[in-house]
Parts: sequence; C-alpha cells; structure tokens
Amino acid sequence: MTTPQTLDTLYFWNWTWMGLGISALALLSMVVTFALLIRLRTGVRSLLRRFAAETSPVVMPVQRLADTTLTLFLGVLSVQLVLPFVDEPPLLGRLIEMAFIVVASIQGAIWIRELAIYFLERQAQGRSDDETVLASAMGIVGWLLNLVIWSFAALIILSNLGVNVTALIAGLGIGGIAIGLAAQGIMADLFAALSILFDRPFVKGDFVVIGNTMGEVEEIGLKTTRIRALSGEQIVVANAALLARDVHNFRRMSERRINFKIRLDYATKVDQVSQVPDLLRQAAMAEPGIRFDRAHFTGFTDAGLEFEVVYYILSRDYRAFMDTHQQILLRIMRMLDDRGVELAVPARLPPQYPSSAANNA
Repeated sequence: MTTPQTLDTLYFWNWTWMGLGISALALLSMVVTFALLIRLRTGVRSLLRRFAAETSPVVMPVQRLADTTLTLFLGVLSVQLVLPFVDEPPLLGRLIEMAFIVVASIQGAIWIRELAIYFLERQAQGRSDDETVLASAMGIVGWLLNLVIWSFAALIILSNLGVNVTALIAGLGIGGIAIGLAAQGIMADLFAALSILFDRPFVKGDFVVIGNTMGEVEEIGLKTTRIRALSGEQIVVANAALLARDVHNFRRMSERRINFKIRLDYATKVDQVSQVPDLLRQAAMAEPGIRFDRAHFTGFTDAGLEFEVVYYILSRDYRAFMDTHQQILLRIMRMLDDRGVELAVPARLPPQYPSSAANNA
C-alpha cells in the first residue's frame, strides 16, 4: 500500500530528475550553440583569408571584425540565446544578463575601434612619404579613439548595472573642458597635422607659397611643418597657423599661364601696328612646350602703344618657364628689329629745382 509519505518521495525524485534533465539539456544546448558559433567564426575567417590579397572595402572590415571577436563573447552569447527557453532562478538570470551586458559592451567597443582604425588607415594610406610621422599620428589617433570608445563603453556598462552616471558624465565634461583649454594650442596643431596628412593640401617635396613664406616642404611634423626657403634657410611654421592661411601649391600646377605686355613707340605706323599681334603669335608658337592663347593691341598709354600676350607653358618647372619666356622675348625683339619697329622708351623728365625767386620768397 502506497502511503502519502511514499508519494511525496516519488514526486520529489520525479521533479529532481526532471530538473536535472532540463538542466542537462540546457547545458548541452549551450555547448552546441557555443560550438556552432566558434565554427561560424572559424569558417568566416577561412573564407575571408581566400580574399586576403584583395583590398575590398567590404572584405577587410569584415575580416577585422571576425579576427577580433572574443571567445568569451561567443560563450556568453550562447548562454543568452538558450536562457529564454529555461526557467532559471531570477537571481541567476539577472547575473547572466549583467555578464552579457558587460561582455557585449566590451566586444562592441572592440569592433567599433577596429572599424574606426581601419577606415582611418585606409584614408591615410599613401598620404605621407614619412612613415614615422604617419605612424606617430595614427598612434595618437588610436589613443584618442580608445579613450572615447572605452569611456562610452564604461558609461553604458555602469548605466545598465544601475549606477547613476549623470554626475559622472557632468564631471567628465567639466574635466574635458579644462583639459581642452589647457592643451588648446597643442591640440590645434595636432589636428592640423592630421588634416594635412589626410586632406593633403601639400606633401613633402611640394613647392608652396604661404603669405610671405615660399619654399619646398621638407618635413610635416605633429606640431610644425618645415619649409626650405629659396634663400637656403629653414622656416618652421605651426600647423594650425599654416592652415589658417591660403596655401599656393605650385607642384599641383599642370601648366603655367603667362601674361606680359610690350609697348611700341608712337612713331610706329598703323600698318606695322596691325601686323604686330600676328608677329607676337608667331614668336610664341615657335617655342616648343607652350600653348598660345592670344595677342592683342590693347590701347594707348603714356609710355607707348600697348600690346598684351597670353600663353601657357605646359610644365610646372620654374626654370623651364624662365628659359622659354626668355627665348620668346628675344625672338620678339629680333622680329621687331627686322621690321624697323622700335620699342617705346619711357620719357624721363628732368628734375625740377625751385627757382631762386621762390627760395627768396
């Protein structure tokens, strides 16, 4: 005969074995899910390595994400995926949820950092001939990214753990303002250097004119840029001050526009004046490496009859420009001399001296 005590014992063992079975099934599901996630990560890595030689803007970021996926994150994720199907104790569920928030925040911060570094490196690739400067700049950018990303990750973790982060955010804001004001000049030059490296208004070896400063760029540093002037001295300019002014980069010039004027004597006959524009065109076009634009009789001046010539030298080399321009001017002088046309000579007025009467007055 079955007594109530026996029934209670049977119920107890039934529920115990059922609970153990459910727990074992849940644990097995977690292990299987974890193994599948590990297998998925390995498969993605193997697939992406086949395209390792490609610099696709899609393949490379995904490969970085796969390579930086934490095994701990996959383990916690597998537990979180199985947990909704298990009637776990509230305390255990809360602990698992908190662990998932912490690990997921860390994993998210790592992914965001890797993507940001990748796109910055891609943008900076080939931007500087000096790899040391570029490496230093990327190191500083990486440090700033780490500071910002991990600060946000810490705030997210603390907020989800029930910590009031309002006062902490206010304190960080005030501290950031104080640090920014203290390091204002240094940070301005640093970000100006990054702007020069990424935006490339000029690179090492370019000939630039900045205000009254002209010369060849020798080095682009994190705080200053060094320019070798034509007279030989080295000019050091702060990066922030450099970008605050207009930069004329002559190396980016594909051709040089030349505009010059000549004046003929007023004794020149009208028929000769009408032939001069064509003579100027012939003189310019006889020189190789130029593109002629126009030559015109532009008017009457106090110095003489004025003609304007415009042409382009198909080179950015300054010495080639001077050699070509010199040959054109000499050819113009010969052609005018052969036709008996004289260049205008500015009139020189004799000096005026005050009269003795004026001095005596």
